[in-house]
Amino acid sequence: MKLISDKIRYISSRIKRENVFEKRYTSLFDSKYYYSAYPDVRRSGVDAWNHYSSVGWKEGRNPSSKINTVAYIVEYPSIIDLDINPVMHSVDVGNKHVEAVHSNYPSTEKIKNILEKENLPESLRVFISSYYLIKNSENFDKNYYAGKMGASILDPVEHYIRYGGLGMISPHADFDPVFYYEAYPDVRRAAIDPLLHYLRHGQHEGRQRNSAEFANENGRTGNGSRFRAAQIEQKIHNTCADIRERLERAPRSAPNVSGPLISILTPVYNVDAHLLREMVQSVLRQNYTNWQLCLVDDASTNTELRDVLGEIASLDSRIDVAFRPANGGISAATNDCLTMARGEYVALVDNDDLITSDALAEMVKAINENNFPDWLYSDECKIDVDNNVSDLFAKPDWSPLLLVNYMYTGHLTLYRRSLVNKLGGFRSEYDFSQDYDLALRMSECAKNIVHVEKYLYCWRMIPTSGSMGGKPTARISNIAALKDAADRQSLNGEVSALPTANRLKITVSNDKVSIIIPSDNKENIRQSIDSIISLSTYKNYEIVVVTNSVIVDDLNVFYSNENLIWKRYDKPFNFSDKCNAGTQASSGKYVIFFNDDVRVITPDWIEAILECFSFPNVGAVGPKLLYEDGSIQHAGMVTGVRRFVGTAFHTYPSDTGAHFNFAQCLREVSLICGALLAIPREIFDNVGGYDAINTPINHSDVDLCFKIREAGFTCVYTPYASLFHIGHVSIGAEEQLSSQKKIEKKKEKIDTYLIHRWGNYIARDPYFPQSIRDLTFIDSQEPFDFYPPQPQASGDRDVLIISHDLSGSGAPKLVYDLAIMLRRSGCRVVVASPADGHYRHHLSNEGFAVIVDPLIAIAHEASMVVLGGFDVVIANTIVCWKAASELSKSADVYLYAHETELVRHFVSHNEEFVKALSGIKGVWCGSEQSARYLREAGIVPEIIEYGVDDLAIMPRSPRISICLFGSIEPRKAQDLAVLGFAEIADDIRDKAKLDIYGRTLDKNYKSEIDRIVTSFDNVRLHGELDYKGYLEELERCDIVLVCSRDDTLPLVSLDALALGKPLVCSRTTGTSTYLVHKESGIVLEENSPHEIGQALQSLIDSSDLREEIGRGGRLVFEKHFTRSAFSRRLSEQLQFSVN
Repeated sequence: MKLISDKIRYISSRIKRENVFEKRYTSLFDSKYYYSAYPDVRRSGVDAWNHYSSVGWKEGRNPSSKINTVAYIVEYPSIIDLDINPVMHSVDVGNKHVEAVHSNYPSTEKIKNILEKENLPESLRVFISSYYLIKNSENFDKNYYAGKMGASILDPVEHYIRYGGLGMISPHADFDPVFYYEAYPDVRRAAIDPLLHYLRHGQHEGRQRNSAEFANENGRTGNGSRFRAAQIEQKIHNTCADIRERLERAPRSAPNVSGPLISILTPVYNVDAHLLREMVQSVLRQNYTNWQLCLVDDASTNTELRDVLGEIASLDSRIDVAFRPANGGISAATNDCLTMARGEYVALVDNDDLITSDALAEMVKAINENNFPDWLYSDECKIDVDNNVSDLFAKPDWSPLLLVNYMYTGHLTLYRRSLVNKLGGFRSEYDFSQDYDLALRMSECAKNIVHVEKYLYCWRMIPTSGSMGGKPTARISNIAALKDAADRQSLNGEVSALPTANRLKITVSNDKVSIIIPSDNKENIRQSIDSIISLSTYKNYEIVVVTNSVIVDDLNVFYSNENLIWKRYDKPFNFSDKCNAGTQASSGKYVIFFNDDVRVITPDWIEAILECFSFPNVGAVGPKLLYEDGSIQHAGMVTGVRRFVGTAFHTYPSDTGAHFNFAQCLREVSLICGALLAIPREIFDNVGGYDAINTPINHSDVDLCFKIREAGFTCVYTPYASLFHIGHVSIGAEEQLSSQKKIEKKKEKIDTYLIHRWGNYIARDPYFPQSIRDLTFIDSQEPFDFYPPQPQASGDRDVLIISHDLSGSGAPKLVYDLAIMLRRSGCRVVVASPADGHYRHHLSNEGFAVIVDPLIAIAHEASMVVLGGFDVVIANTIVCWKAASELSKSADVYLYAHETELVRHFVSHNEEFVKALSGIKGVWCGSEQSARYLREAGIVPEIIEYGVDDLAIMPRSPRISICLFGSIEPRKAQDLAVLGFAEIADDIRDKAKLDIYGRTLDKNYKSEIDRIVTSFDNVRLHGELDYKGYLEELERCDIVLVCSRDDTLPLVSLDALALGKPLVCSRTTGTSTYLVHKESGIVLEENSPHEIGQALQSLIDSSDLREEIGRGGRLVFEKHFTRSAFSRRLSEQLQFSVN
């Protein structure tokens, strides 16, 4: 057998030496002090000296009141090179100046020098920089902090860094860490101490320390709060950097995509030779290689270009160059390119523009995924002569009415070549708008049009470019092309060039319009009627007021207008039912639902709305609605956002030019605000009108618009009709109060109805995709994703499962198992989490709806409002306690706790936590290990042991394989595992191998493990496994090691029992309470490296012992941890059968 190397022997002897406390260290190391200062060490059960000498000093911990570790290291930096702790160094070298070092405050220069030391342990670097940053800050009040903790703290600054920061303990009367996490979820997601983030970044970014500061500095304005504007600016910066990188990227390996030949059509005329060469180089850099570049010079007067084009033609055989004998204009030159083209698709690229290196690959990928569409277009941006990126133009999916306003599809555009030829190519009478003319003609015959949501094209900004207004005649041909398109479609009207967009004003027929006002407010009804009658130029309308009999009798005497119809409605208020009743009493061809708080601004508002129905397949139309201050309340509604629906350009100025004048453009939208919604009566009847049962009030407009779209029609926003919506306020106090009342007082099923009936519609907005949201949506810039159920879920009970994350670890696996079980029991299950991860894909593949919203972690109202309609909520892990508390106001909530030390911390330091758990229906614990601290706080939890699949027992290989599965963090004790492995006798250790699997949660800790592991040839530290890979490795291994310092009931321990694998388990792991030592497992009472080594050695050395303990463990599984046992326990708690 291979003998252990000298280096490993040295490390082992060093470990043994450092693990032995020598009497000569007594004067400088005080274990009582160490345990008092560092309760996490005391609770872990690790020997104080062992902890300090191995990792503690590298974390900046002090061994006693006589030595300040950091001050000592700053004074004697050579101990880093020697890798020896301050106590040993002081004793070994006979340092007589310890007390002087401890009492003297290190100079700024010395601190700077030690931080620049390359081999300084990262954990120590972080601690030192954090310590002195906080110590010198006016935002840390040591007396205030000590008072908050209610205990004697040896060093308030150190205590805050180690325990208080992420425990949300306030460091100063003016600093609210809970607010900081709530207001800035990017900080929470990164798990950064709020105060440290503020000191390093937040104060320079204009972030506020508390809610009062936030209210003073971040009031909503026409362009949104300062912070949200900063978030948008950061996203723009990141996107521009990404585009620039993809522009400059040299070809890498060819993408794993094959597809048709793409012919790039590029007419050339008097272009700067340098810019032409750059354009060609951007084509040559494509990582998709099946292309042809067709260059046609349109008789340029710049004679240099002929030589340049000859040079370019010699660069690559895929480049074809031709010269026109006489100038024929851009259409003629482009048609010559078209004649040269051999590709199935043609792409249009101007002679001074650039495409990103992945442009063609992304387009071909979309071609393959969308069954070879007729037309594809991408997002684009602008660049200057130095290739600096700006003016990001994120586009909607195919929007034919947006094309009326301007050539929005622009670049990069690919057309099926045969279709372009069929249409006659490019027309010279529309030169400078020839691409717009082709797009308008193409829109009339293309069957499949695809938007590629990625920035692939960069439009050059130079004085002669159209991007800079260098082609003034282009607007004339632009209007002419639109007029020709209108004539082809028999759209009679006038075409004009507005500063913001093209305007096609269609002459409307005099069809009767029914205006429905559902209201029980007499004064609002009166004002609404007066506004319509006095300010509207369209005359063929009737007004149908749906209200109670008392109001009808009061107002009827004041109006003699024969076009005013009173519909008595004396039933309980139901907005949808009232609208339906009003429609039944009406006689118009078109119906306009008109809220009683809407007032007319533009007199021709009815005409502007009716114009839209002249276009094909339009099912609903909504106008621009303004607040009384003139800011936008409605410019089309959007989906795919927090709260499921929102409003585009909310609170922007009415005349905003934001995002290429979108708010001033006629365009398709996902849905229309019900405050003023117009629809043809026939379509309204065909889709069944408003749903008075599922959406009696809230989301009634959402449901109606989705039914319209489901029937094959579109919803359209028109900026040419403007009205005030005086009763609707911005997302502020009034709406928040309404939402809060909804959660507290009544269980509304409307959001769950949207999830299961309209999941695909609320998940993504084709007319307001994520790329546009990132640039414009100021109501919520924080990440939010909804993954709809597939297929539509069914069941008679709505259950929400909240998970602290969706990673590949044990807790999300339990969420997945619960979801499967509850669905089999007839429940409609939705999973919500503040963090995405591995198990979200599994859940989505199983068809579950999944919400990923960082604000769930802090139970922010904006995240809770859509989660308030469930019958049962299971909050998985103690981290979700805030959401559990909030949702308990409207549902039966059960909190499933798996943690131990975190529970103890919350119980000890957070009265709100104890109060919250006392108010929910049930608290479950995975084992006795996690229940004990809750009982001390007066909470009586139920022990609900998990159940796992009954895994087949696999044959074992001759080689002894020991596996440890778990996230890389001190709690899982991988360090003890490696140190224990080193304790095994050499000849026996050589028979075995130790494999450690898990995702890294603590990078500094992993670095320490890496340092030790590299010295062993039979110890491997692997990354995280997916579930399939985990099962494969678990089945292959011979011994499962769970030596956690703190663990409730890790699923790997249960799987090991199911497989009959011998389990070595620490007493601080909850599974140990079910084991009988040396019969059904080996229980580590001290969990020391020596004890671990002895346990592993006994199993390696005896196959009979392995088999005996494996059989005993299997019996434990069958008694406690089967799926059926788990189902029985859940059924008892939930009071319905769980399969």
